[in-house]
Amino acid sequence: NLKGLTKDTSVTLKVERDKETLANAVSGVVDSYNELMKNVDEAIASDGDLKNESTLKLIRNQLRNLMTSSDAGTTVFRNLDSIGIKVGAASGSNIATSNSAIVSMTFDKDAFLKAYDADQDAVKALIVGGDNNKGIFIKVEDLVESTLKSISGYFASTEASYNKKIKDLDQKITKANKEVERYKSRLETKFRSMDLLISQMQQQYSSF
Repeated sequence: NLKGLTKDTSVTLKVERDKETLANAVSGVVDSYNELMKNVDEAIASDGDLKNESTLKLIRNQLRNLMTSSDAGTTVFRNLDSIGIKVGAASGSNIATSNSAIVSMTFDKDAFLKAYDADQDAVKALIVGGDNNKGIFIKVEDLVESTLKSISGYFASTEASYNKKIKDLDQKITKANKEVERYKSRLETKFRSMDLLISQMQQQYSSF
């Protein structure tokens, strides 16, 4: 902390990285990832509103694969598991081991700080990239950003597709309503003609 000038006194200023803040930030990324996976899985479940959205399922799987993949461009830490970010382990209530069954990730802060103290640059390379790789978190960010693009992204293109389907349905409904009105008009014309004919027949029968 710099608090002011000193006179005739030497001051030692130590500059170091704030690894606690970094660890908390990484923990926040893991929490956000888990929340995202939970929301998406609920939406595409068999009873979810987006259960038939195969593209969304593909994006979900791509995100999972990135978070659990190894990075060939790193040499010290090859995957997030090696720095304390692990896939949720099977338990008595969750004994499945498939990629689709175990979805959450856990953050071991002590393991992360141990890896960070051992090699800060290697941790950085794994997370955000280095000279020979892009970094897992950056790859995840790129995937999410491409999904959220305003025109070509998944949500924008899907929304445009739904709007087109809605417009087509509205046009079909309008056309069907016009057909119903025309059919109704024809029936009413026939009914009036039939009513007139019955009236004439009654008059003729009465005369007879």
